[in-house]
Amino acid sequence: MNSLFLRTLLISSVVFISACSKNDGSEGSSTKHDEKGHKHSANEKQEQGKGKAEHNHKEGEKHQQGEDSGHKKDKPKNNASAGHKKDDGHNHGSSKEKGKKGDGHDHKEEEEENVVKLNTKKRKLAGILTLALNNNNISEQFSTTGEVKIDSYASANITTRIQAQVVKRIVKRGATVKKNQPMVVLSSVQMAEAQAGLLLAEQEWRRVKILGKSVVSARRINEAKIKYQLAFAKVQAFGMTQKQIMTLLKTKDAKNANGTFTLISTIDGTVIHDKFIEGEVIEPGKLLYRITNESKVWVEAHVKPEQIKKLKVGTVAKVKAKSNTVGAKIIQLPHMVDEKTRTIPVRLSVDNKNDDLHAGEFVTVTFVSEPTKNNENIRVPTAAVVRNAKGKWRVFVEKAPNQFSPVNVVIVKNDGDDVLIKGSLSDNTSIVVKGAFFLQSELSKSGFHVHNH
Repeated sequence: MNSLFLRTLLISSVVFISACSKNDGSEGSSTKHDEKGHKHSANEKQEQGKGKAEHNHKEGEKHQQGEDSGHKKDKPKNNASAGHKKDDGHNHGSSKEKGKKGDGHDHKEEEEENVVKLNTKKRKLAGILTLALNNNNISEQFSTTGEVKIDSYASANITTRIQAQVVKRIVKRGATVKKNQPMVVLSSVQMAEAQAGLLLAEQEWRRVKILGKSVVSARRINEAKIKYQLAFAKVQAFGMTQKQIMTLLKTKDAKNANGTFTLISTIDGTVIHDKFIEGEVIEPGKLLYRITNESKVWVEAHVKPEQIKKLKVGTVAKVKAKSNTVGAKIIQLPHMVDEKTRTIPVRLSVDNKNDDLHAGEFVTVTFVSEPTKNNENIRVPTAAVVRNAKGKWRVFVEKAPNQFSPVNVVIVKNDGDDVLIKGSLSDNTSIVVKGAFFLQSELSKSGFHVHNH
């Protein structure tokens, strides 16, 4: 009986517990459903982030496959944590690209640093000058010695045609004179006779003109006229000027026919010779004065016969005396070789308005031959070429207003004040011909060597 009661009580307890379990299960599922519905909207906002995290987590697992192989599959939290540490917000997958681009050698930045940028004021202070290149025609240059000489075509000698004595010196050597300016007073017996003859001839000519053809024959009138003209010309040829002769005739006094006369300057210029003294008897043709116009001088350059073929009348040249350099032009090309020097004396005309050159001075003459076609070499002033830190030659090109970039070149030949260069330079490229050293210094100061860590 007791066992039956216990048995019935046990069955009832089991049934009751089963019923309670069903009710708890339905309530739990309902509660979970409600909670999912309540949190659905919040979870949607995080789905995209979780997807990215899962992707990075997988990448992390692949990257750490060797390490994760020893872990159990029932520890996803630890794996997720490890994946999260690797996915710290940085894109490690692009680290190789960063290694290439971010190695501190940005070539665009290097090009920018290889440009000197100046404002207009600084450019003016630095004295930057540019020149457009023209490498189509190249002229050859060569230098030789020369001697400055007076321009004979702009010079004059003052002499007398008759024997005369120096009465008075008016002008001394070194003086600057004007045309028709009195130079020296002379006295001559021959001049005195000529002056007396002129006075007599002039009186006779004046008398027959007054009488006229009605009293005097035409032949006599002509004879008187010719004698007067001949006497006038004789006095003029001996050294008197027309003005001096007319003054003598106006006096009509034989006392003034004393044989004195004055020599005058025939050109504007400077007196460079006057070897005589007062009281000296001067023989006909002896040089009293030499006057030259020093605004132009000649230079005789000694050129080798093989070089003469490169020159012609009109070829330009440069004449350098000490620190002064002036322009010149060939005016004569002789066809004979000097027996002593075995060279040809080429004559050049030089503008000497600033009085830089003087006769007898030795100079250096640089000829510029006629231009010839040359598609490789370029002639530039020596100051346009500078060395960089590695010792290479370069010029600076103005690629944009007030922006200058260096271009490496090779010097082919030093040619006087210029050099022939070869490089990647095209026609009409503007290069710096003055101030290149300043630009090179600016590059050095701005950290031109970008690879120098």
